[in-house]
Amino acid sequence: MGQTYSAMRGSQSAVLGDVVVGLEALAMLESPEEHSSTVVRMASPQISGLLRKGQLSPSAKGGIGGLRQVLGVTEEDEEEDEAGEREGPFSSPAPSLRRIQQKRRVEIPDQLADVVYSVLHLRLPPEGPLQLASSFPSSSFSSNSSSSSSSHSSSSTETPAAKEAASVCKEAQRKVLREAFEVDEQTLTEVESEVLAREAPKVTLYIDVFEAKDLKSKSKENSHPYCLVSATGSSEVFKTRAITGTVNPVWNSHFEVDIPSLNEAKLTVEIRHEPQETSAEMRNGVPDFKEIKCRAQDIAANMRMKRAKNLFGTVVVSLEDVKDQVTESWHNIVKNKEEELNQSAARESFRSTKKRGSLRIGLRVSAVAQLDHLGPHWYDALLHKLMYQHLGFLDSLDGFGRTSIRHSRRRKGIRCSNRSSKSNSTMSSSSSESSGSGSSVENEVLWPSVSPWPGTLSNASLSILKQYGTMLNITPQSIILSWWKVTSRLTIVDQSFLIQLLAILQRHIAEGNYSNEEMQEVRSTLRMWASLQEEKLVYLNNFYPATSRVISCQQLTHTLRGLKEVDSKPETKSLQIIPKDMSVVELVSNALMTFTKNWWENAIRNRGRNSPEASEEQQLVAAVAVAQEIISFLRDVCDFYQDVFIRESQVSFLRLSYTLLTYELSARVRPLMIKMYEPKEHGQIGYDAGEGNETAEINSSTALQVSNPVWQLYKRLETIVEIGENLPEEVQLQSDLLGYHQWFVGGVIRWKEHVFQQSRTMIAKEVQKDEFQSSSKSYGSASISSSAIELTYVFRIVTTYWQKLAWPDEAGGNGIANQLLQQCCSLGELYTKLVITKLEVILQEKTDPKLMLLSAETCRALNNIEYVCGEIKELPGRFALDIERGKYPVVTNRTLKMEASIKKFIDIVIKKLRQTLNQAVMESCEMVNETPLLKKVLDQYLSLLDSCLTRPNFERFLQKIWSVLVAIFVSIVESNCDKKNAEFFNGVFTILERTWHFFTHSSTDSQGLDPQLARTEEYQKLLATLENLKMPTEALIAKYYRERFEEQSQPIASLTARLVVLAYFTTTGNLTVEVLMANDIVKPKNYHEPTHVLPLVSSGKAPDTYVQVKLVPGEWFPNVRNQKTKIQKKSESPVYKESFEFLISHTDTGTKSGGHLLFVLKMAHRVQADCIVGEAILPLEELPCVEPSAVRSVTTKYLTVNLAREENEYTALKALQYRIWDKKAVSFLKEGKKKRKIKL
Repeated sequence: MGQTYSAMRGSQSAVLGDVVVGLEALAMLESPEEHSSTVVRMASPQISGLLRKGQLSPSAKGGIGGLRQVLGVTEEDEEEDEAGEREGPFSSPAPSLRRIQQKRRVEIPDQLADVVYSVLHLRLPPEGPLQLASSFPSSSFSSNSSSSSSSHSSSSTETPAAKEAASVCKEAQRKVLREAFEVDEQTLTEVESEVLAREAPKVTLYIDVFEAKDLKSKSKENSHPYCLVSATGSSEVFKTRAITGTVNPVWNSHFEVDIPSLNEAKLTVEIRHEPQETSAEMRNGVPDFKEIKCRAQDIAANMRMKRAKNLFGTVVVSLEDVKDQVTESWHNIVKNKEEELNQSAARESFRSTKKRGSLRIGLRVSAVAQLDHLGPHWYDALLHKLMYQHLGFLDSLDGFGRTSIRHSRRRKGIRCSNRSSKSNSTMSSSSSESSGSGSSVENEVLWPSVSPWPGTLSNASLSILKQYGTMLNITPQSIILSWWKVTSRLTIVDQSFLIQLLAILQRHIAEGNYSNEEMQEVRSTLRMWASLQEEKLVYLNNFYPATSRVISCQQLTHTLRGLKEVDSKPETKSLQIIPKDMSVVELVSNALMTFTKNWWENAIRNRGRNSPEASEEQQLVAAVAVAQEIISFLRDVCDFYQDVFIRESQVSFLRLSYTLLTYELSARVRPLMIKMYEPKEHGQIGYDAGEGNETAEINSSTALQVSNPVWQLYKRLETIVEIGENLPEEVQLQSDLLGYHQWFVGGVIRWKEHVFQQSRTMIAKEVQKDEFQSSSKSYGSASISSSAIELTYVFRIVTTYWQKLAWPDEAGGNGIANQLLQQCCSLGELYTKLVITKLEVILQEKTDPKLMLLSAETCRALNNIEYVCGEIKELPGRFALDIERGKYPVVTNRTLKMEASIKKFIDIVIKKLRQTLNQAVMESCEMVNETPLLKKVLDQYLSLLDSCLTRPNFERFLQKIWSVLVAIFVSIVESNCDKKNAEFFNGVFTILERTWHFFTHSSTDSQGLDPQLARTEEYQKLLATLENLKMPTEALIAKYYRERFEEQSQPIASLTARLVVLAYFTTTGNLTVEVLMANDIVKPKNYHEPTHVLPLVSSGKAPDTYVQVKLVPGEWFPNVRNQKTKIQKKSESPVYKESFEFLISHTDTGTKSGGHLLFVLKMAHRVQADCIVGEAILPLEELPCVEPSAVRSVTTKYLTVNLAREENEYTALKALQYRIWDKKAVSFLKEGKKKRKIKL
């Protein structure tokens, strides 16, 4: 009852061989207007060679001879084909079909009749190759077969909606056949009439009953299920064996039955329980056979009565959708046939029916029909026709006709690997120079205009193929091979579909499902496919343009994966699809290298770029264009191709292309740049920053100037280097572009010479025509004029140029930047010189000092210089020089010179203004009123300067005017110190203070002169002098003694003796002074000779001494008499112990005003006048005031006794010296001179 499916597989080919029959089928199906190499490529390329070499069997040769008669091909034609085959691995090996057009047209109805015969007698569902592979019963799929089912075989009834859909499907099939075979409705109708006269095909149904699950039974041990199988149109009923004691039986029974047709046919499977009563009675050992017969009859009758009770359930399956390969699925068991027909459970989420269980069965159908042509290659031919009809139909839904198929194929890129088509090798550089995208116009049509064909046909086409394949008894593995042979030659097919198809093909190869002849076809088609993929990589941007990024990425990824799968899987690796001495990585690398070389040759050849007759300018423009195309090429590689090749093939396309292109580009650009900048016969044009060559003519066309061809080439080389910066160092060294910037040093020099030469001329013209009017540009709160703006614009040009240049070598770049900085500084110095010269001419025209010497325009000119100076100080930062690492002397020196020029001009202005200032100061001092100086002169003048000048320039003017005013005040004091009294100098002091306040406390919003800067040394000396000159004579004398006291208080003060005294005020209004003793007395050596140094050397004899006590100045104490002690003779440490009372209090005016106690230590002489040993001073304001009862608490004071120094060391004495008209001052000075003549 059962058969294995291996016995069901039919023969693989006809007697004459697959190759011959297939080529004949293709020859008879192709229409004249659709002739192309595409169809012929589907035939085996070894036909002619096998025929000549005698490797075909006699029957095969006979078939070839018959084919020659049909095709009209001679042996000479075959020799021509063999020569064409030797032209290249991709040339077309088959003979042209143009010579056999008439014979082909005659044979077209034959296959059409076979196809119509299949369509009319079979109704099979549409099914693609991937669906076919998913349900094929092989060892590789057996693990999934028990848990999977086909969606097309699950239905067991045909609803009205399904019948309506079937009707529509028939009309669609007729339309497809008309368009594919290019016949009209009348011809198709005639063919149908002829087909109906043939005998109907014999249909054989192969049934597998595998197992059931979860059958409904009251007791698991008492369940003995079996199956009854029947089919519509057959009277045979098949029964499986009974499985005892289970509700999950496994039968694995196989049956086959002949049925007249699949139309409206159904398969019925009843699952029943078999009672075991007979066996039980037999086991009881009944001896009588007659009794056994009676009991058997009773049992049979009982079984007929209980048959309905022994039914587990029924499964009914529609046979219209059964395939020609095994379809395994689960079906739900229902109570009876009238219930709702069971549905197949999903394989992944299978759940058996809770009520009655489920049954797993497998079905397959085969047909034996009266066909005119047999063999799998007739299936290939039909697949080819239907595929081309489908693709052409998709391109033009409206107005589709026979003549549109060929044109639609061309528009959609439906072509095989035709090696004679040279348009495929067109590079992007020859098709679109402006775009630089790396893809040609022709190839832009391939992916942007149409999506890749995913390998799907219309349902009508698939059902036709299904029915025709069933009639031909084509096995599933042969169908897969047919699909592979047809689709692997197309460039429009989706590579993901091909990869899936390849995986299925490899599984069939691994399982040994192909005959030797089929394996030859597999090897041939795989080699042809691998060769086609290599060709597509050679023409990479034709087949995978970067402009169609998503589609190209997917297709390229699957292409590389396919090559890797072919080379890595053992079932295809053994076929030697890839040569032994080459890996996939090497194949891909070689193809990409060839593509890059071809691209480069086209880029160089385009528009005569490599012409030796081209001039330097033409070569330069060509180099720029080529470099731009290289950038576009490398960017496509980086942005798109690189990741795909690295991920799928471990090939760095960027490394390959970058190394080749940059090496070739360097070999052409470097000699051009060296020749362009080599010294001429008269030498290179030089340029000195300090001495501008205004008349030198410089060729600016070869300078590295923004936007000219040299600049464009430089920036493009920079971009190319940036693209390859992440590549290994050895790759960058091979490219020879690392030092590309050195090629352009001459261009930078020429640009520098050209720009600064023009800038000098421009600056001179701008200063000459500049009237220093206010512009929109301001510097701080002050305005500047147009000439400064033009100069700083030059600075902007230079710095912007340097920033855009982005010199990659830091060391060399700093050298060039320093040169540019020096040139900019020289421009600033030149500008300053021109502006100051123009201002001096303007200043000379103003001779009246009463007029305003500085106008707003003059101030604006000075602001221009200050503004330019500030811009120069910022230049190192704009040149990206390391400011922190070191200062730049060129900037410091040039800016100092520019500032010195401003100061020099200010000196000239103030010199002309000094007479006016001198008169104003004298008038103010005489009047003791600051108005003539401050209000009438300075306020008006400085207000203009403050409003028009920048802050630095204004401060320069303030400092200069202030220093001049101090000098004027000094001259007034010096000229009047011996003529004017203290009141006059008090007025001068007042004017000076108010002037200082005027300069340091500006009334405007801006600040005045810094007080620290205003307190110059000259000002402080003048202030001290006036402080003394404005004092009365008595106050000056008191100040002198104060200075003497401060001098004696110093630790380093000279010493002639020490005096011990006790002095204090009492609350009763008395001053008590007690002279206690003296010691360390130094005797004078020479009384008459003055000396600056008082030697502290003992004279050898003890002197006679006494002490005078005075209150000074005497004018402040008119009612007080001077006192003195008794003479202590011949004592080096005399003890006086004398007390003196003075009727003054600590609140008296003289005490508060600075009166002093003067102790004069003298040596008494009998013959000569007494000699002064020294003086000691004690300020009255430092004496304590105590109660009479507390005098003992007063401490003793130790005073230093010495003589005064020279007169010029005391400021008070200097002021007293000017008062020659004051008797008090003259008398005081004379007395002091006597004291200083004593030498100790």
